[in-house]
Amino acid sequence: MNIQGPALDLPSVNGSWTGMRGESGLNLNPDEDRPSASSSPFKAQAGPPYRILIVEDSPADMFLIRAAIEAAEIDAEIHVVRDGEQAMRFFDEADGDSAAPCPAVVLLDINLPRKHGGEVLRHMRESRRCGNALVIVVSTSDSARDRADMTKLGANGYFHKPSEYVEFLKLGCMVKELLSTGSLPS
Repeated sequence: MNIQGPALDLPSVNGSWTGMRGESGLNLNPDEDRPSASSSPFKAQAGPPYRILIVEDSPADMFLIRAAIEAAEIDAEIHVVRDGEQAMRFFDEADGDSAAPCPAVVLLDINLPRKHGGEVLRHMRESRRCGNALVIVVSTSDSARDRADMTKLGANGYFHKPSEYVEFLKLGCMVKELLSTGSLPS
């Protein structure tokens, strides 16, 4: 696996998709490969590169999520927001600007600064343009209640953050499966 650039040098939140293409085409650096004004929302996005929004405040977990996507060889444009309010603003901006891109997949942490992941998911599902994005909750919580609550709010999948690097890479397989079928195996 080859992830270029500093491992924990995360992109800034600047309203653009980020991107440095690694060997499998994964965009990892900020401010490169910005989409054109003709970018369309998820429903119209027929295939790669897929747009993935990662809502995560932990630099270490961000590194692991990026590594999992790279290892699964998903051709993706990645955008990162680091707290719940930024995520909510991201969806509001997409609703207000038809040229703003919507993600195909949202990887959403539950325990975020400024707004809980549940509030973010509820807000996203109400989005006029991005409400149909596929969502995988990526959380340290393995609580049955958290899983049930996030499923009720419309999460398509739930990934408990493991302590082992190799186990974390399974997230990439989960994203790939969700992108190929629109659902996860039971």
